[in-house]
Amino acid sequence: MKEETRMVLWIQLGAAFNLDTENRVVFTGPPGSYFGYSVEFFKNSSSINILIGAPKANTSQPNVTEGGAVYMCPWSQNNCTIISFDKQGDRYFYINDVNTQVEFKSHQWFGATVRAHGSSVLVRIAHWLACIILLK
Repeated sequence: MKEETRMVLWIQLGAAFNLDTENRVVFTGPPGSYFGYSVEFFKNSSSINILIGAPKANTSQPNVTEGGAVYMCPWSQNNCTIISFDKQGDRYFYINDVNTQVEFKSHQWFGATVRAHGSSVLVRIAHWLACIILLK
């Protein structure tokens, strides 16, 4: 008996589209920030915007390196502004008279995932680390 091997090749056609091919808008962010890692549409009462995550961006948070950021970019313009979610650096608490760091915001990848629903924006932090200290 002769065995016959058959191979079925499935080809899936993919399609891409641009919302406006005639009047494109290009958004740019800080070099090395991974600007564009995540993208989401956001509509408020007066305009349509694009939320763009940059998980390795540096912000004004004191003593935080590459904490990440989310930018709001108006659909009709190419200028983006950073959304100020958190202006503080790492948190410290005194525990048994020792100033102890309980948050580590550097390299947390804030903005790795950005979602919008209605007037709310959800931003996921991929590498956030907080120390939870249980006092007995």
